Amino acid sequence: AKLWSVYMTEATPYDKALMESWTEDMNGILIFAGLFSAVVTTFIIESYGGLMPDPNATTVALLQQISLQLASNAVQNPTLTLEPFSPTSSALRVNAFWILSLCLALTCALAATLVQQWVRHYTQAIQRRPAPHLQARMRRYLFKGMEKFKMSAVVEGIPTLLHASVCLFFAGLVDFLYQTNLLIAMVALSIIAACGGLYFFMTILPVFHRQSPFRTPLSE
Repeated sequence: AKLWSVYMTEATPYDKALMESWTEDMNGILIFAGLFSAVVTTFIIESYGGLMPDPNATTVALLQQISLQLASNAVQNPTLTLEPFSPTSSALRVNAFWILSLCLALTCALAATLVQQWVRHYTQAIQRRPAPHLQARMRRYLFKGMEKFKMSAVVEGIPTLLHASVCLFFAGLVDFLYQTNLLIAMVALSIIAACGGLYFFMTILPVFHRQSPFRTPLSE
């Protein structure tokens, strides 16, 4: 019994620090993913109209034909002929980038919620056992399961997906601005490229300097 008590005395602080670290990381991801999803949704609402025909186009075309008939004193009914609507390639790309970005952000939020549930289950499953030896056995059983199914890799992969979501949003933003104003698009592209270069630098820096505090999820 004393051995199990010593085991739990050593394991409990480690588990507490690990679970708190995961919980805090997931809280940050939930906040960022929620705010980011709201921003992306706003842009999608703005750009989604490019995928559908303009509802006013039919009315405008009909009025034009009526005006031409009145001008030529024609008596026949106007025949409305409109070309089939086809969205531009830019509209397709922009909406694809932003919809994928939104899907990844929401997936990260869902994954963060699941991780928080797994953390609570892990902690409560151990604490519910009344005796130290039962807690120790349950802790070892669950911890081996986390190692077997690579839970740490799953937790560390969630920020990577969120970063990919941000990259997709930036790609769509540059494409969207390029069709609107070339100067603004170039300014945005230069800023995004600078941030991307800094991100890449922080990713590879730990490879050459292990003491570097600057790293990204891709550095591991």
